[in-house]
Amino acid sequence: MPSLSGKSNINRRLNSSASTSSTSQAGGFGFGSQIINLLQFGVDAQWELDFFGGVQRAIEVADASIDSEIEHRHDVMVTLLGEVARNYIELRGNQQLILITEANLISQQDTVNLLNVRQQAGLADMMEVSQAQLATTESQLPSYETAVQQAIHALSLLLAKQPDALAARLAPVASIPMVKTTVMPDLPSELLQRRPDIRYAERQLAAANAQIGIAESELYPKFNLAEFIGLQNTRITDFTPIGKSWSVGATLIAPLFNWGKLNANIKSKEAQYQQSLLGYQKTVLTAFKEVEDALVAYRKEQQKNQSLQQAVTANQQAVQLATMRYEKGLSNFINVLQSQQALYQAQSALVSSSAKTSADVVLLYKVLGGGWQTF
Repeated sequence: MPSLSGKSNINRRLNSSASTSSTSQAGGFGFGSQIINLLQFGVDAQWELDFFGGVQRAIEVADASIDSEIEHRHDVMVTLLGEVARNYIELRGNQQLILITEANLISQQDTVNLLNVRQQAGLADMMEVSQAQLATTESQLPSYETAVQQAIHALSLLLAKQPDALAARLAPVASIPMVKTTVMPDLPSELLQRRPDIRYAERQLAAANAQIGIAESELYPKFNLAEFIGLQNTRITDFTPIGKSWSVGATLIAPLFNWGKLNANIKSKEAQYQQSLLGYQKTVLTAFKEVEDALVAYRKEQQKNQSLQQAVTANQQAVQLATMRYEKGLSNFINVLQSQQALYQAQSALVSSSAKTSADVVLLYKVLGGGWQTF
């Protein structure tokens, strides 16, 4: 049973002629030298009998194109949300680094002051080394402050605001957002079906396949039906059911002399389908790679973060012990400076690792098209 596709519209035809003629004119007919105007009012419709599926395949192309654009929009939204989360984590991470640096500057300044007093009493050395360490720590602050401002500007831009629009809201220091979650050791590959880029590529592939069907249908004849039904009269005020008119017609269009062109078009559509297929395969393989990379990065960063937590605890104890031994005259002050520097480096590395762990979770959500929870 062929499907019908067509269009209908209401026409009002009003035709007249000022000249005289013995033949019929558009909108009228003549008797001798008299021209009679004919007015028609009705509905006409046209249908194409879809024997070979060309119209149906065209509908499939349109549906697939709409679906692919919807998935493209989803892809943009996922990317946007991921960038917002990444920049926010970067902002909070650099704010924490500023706090750690400022705390270490206070501690190192106290050490310099203490050494200054002891040096005046002839009881201290390593004054220059301590001051150099203080200056080195101070040099870290501008880069962290610059990163904070740039993150605020980036967030404002991503949210379609002026660069400094969020400065007052984001300036107060806050902790790095940490997601307490356990990633499944073996994620099902079906989760990749959530990815908008894969769904987009699949819809593009479906559209390319349907284009082949449209091209093949051009090899076969097309059947069209036309119909008109309405009222007619010689005067616009005298339309009555008696003056009914109707017409029915059919046309057949068959390709006779352009088979070469039609076959070349089919081959072209098949080549485009193969290109879309390869693009789809590449998208899927890239998705697998990105998921594996994100999983490895997240798990390894978790291990690194745990080790750094232990390192910070150990270095805090080392600073206390070195300070006590120096005050009792059991060790050189260089040991205090070295332990302080090691603590500062461990604390900074821990903050950076915490920010990286949160960013890896965001990346994992992104590459999985919305996370790994199944509903």
